[in-house]
Amino acid sequence: MADVEGAVREAVVEVLALDDDEVTPQSTLMDDLGAESIDLLDILFRIEKSIDVQIEGKLHADEVMSLSTVQNLVDMVKGRAEGARAPGDPPRVPRRLRVGVDVVGVARLERVVGGDERRQASLFTPGELAYCHGKRRCYEHMAARFAAKEAVLKAFGTGISQRMRWTDVEVVHGLAGRPHVALDGEVAEEAGRRGIAQIDVSLSHTREYAVAQAVAVSSGAAG
Repeated sequence: MADVEGAVREAVVEVLALDDDEVTPQSTLMDDLGAESIDLLDILFRIEKSIDVQIEGKLHADEVMSLSTVQNLVDMVKGRAEGARAPGDPPRVPRRLRVGVDVVGVARLERVVGGDERRQASLFTPGELAYCHGKRRCYEHMAARFAAKEAVLKAFGTGISQRMRWTDVEVVHGLAGRPHVALDGEVAEEAGRRGIAQIDVSLSHTREYAVAQAVAVSSGAAG
């Protein structure tokens, strides 16, 4: 088989405009290297062309979203190019995607928590508050983070329950500035019960509204 590792490295460097020494097998594609879903598709198609072999079958969204590291990408390309699992490999675990979306009015959020430290602390972690208060239009950023919390819980299919706290869902930033989610408390326990292994979140905001989308990736056997 062609040099899959080399083809993967070359495609990642080219698509993400990185230096070669920035890419290691352990590099996380989204957090460390700043890749988005469309970048992962572009990388896969470039690899397919580079090694002159069709990556067998259809690309499923959950497969693309579950690619965590460069090595995961190498392994996936090798497996798809060979057309089947090697004898003795463990069966692939089916995956399910759950999506949550929420929109929050910036002015409404400001009316609810503006100037009240206690209210803000009940909704946002110290890290989130430090980030938002460091921005010129801090309530836009708060609204985006509150929308993200709602979107994550909608992706779970639960919404906020009695034992969950808003601060159990925290929006943090990776080295490339891409937002991702850290779970704590009852929300983290619920994620474990539901077999949720990964959550991808996207935020956007204007002066009037903030919107967030969360995609939770779980095993097909989970509830």
